[in-house]
Amino acid sequence: MIDVPALMDGLQIVFSWQVLLFIILGLVVGVILGAVPGVSGALGIA
Repeated sequence: MIDVPALMDGLQIVFSWQVLLFIILGLVVGVILGAVPGVSGALGIA
């Protein structure tokens, strides 16, 4: 059985403004590092 109150609490945490800000920040950094030629994932993290 699905615990609906726990699911709602989890969705409230995921859609809080802090979490959404970090998701957008991660997307922007990922796109920038992905567009730079010669930068692999490991080099981008370092």
